[in-house]
Amino acid sequence: MYSREQYFTERNNTKKYENFVGFHLNWGRLGNQLFHLISGYGIARTLNRTHYLPYEKGVRDHVMKYLQHINHMFPRLGGTYVLAKDGVNQTTVNFVGSCCAYDDPLRFSNNTNQYLLLNFKYGQNPRFFEEYLPEIREILQFSKDMERNGSKIVDVLKK
Repeated sequence: MYSREQYFTERNNTKKYENFVGFHLNWGRLGNQLFHLISGYGIARTLNRTHYLPYEKGVRDHVMKYLQHINHMFPRLGGTYVLAKDGVNQTTVNFVGSCCAYDDPLRFSNNTNQYLLLNFKYGQNPRFFEEYLPEIREILQFSKDMERNGSKIVDVLKK
């Protein structure tokens, strides 16, 4: 497994891992989309893969709208995943049966398929990412624009 420093250095140099891991997109709103991205980040880190968002017709457009907003708010988050093209040869494997359950992604550590699609949607269990919380705090730093807007609101509330 890469150290935190190696991971960020390589990510910032836009090095792509050769293998990818993702899970099904969902129709959720902002909170569900953020949980998806952070859970995907944690799972990918655990497996030394790059998190990818599969091409799933229909729901992909829905998710893309949220990604525009999310990337504006948290610009570092955009560097933690890639978008798969239509027709990518992905191998689907069974994973968590419900949104909040946990399954250890390390059971796929020896899987050699380039695109590994975990057969679940929401991934809302913090165990997928809790060991990476210091990194996630860095990733989820607000953009300068969001900081300015937040400061304006706070200044108005202080009056």
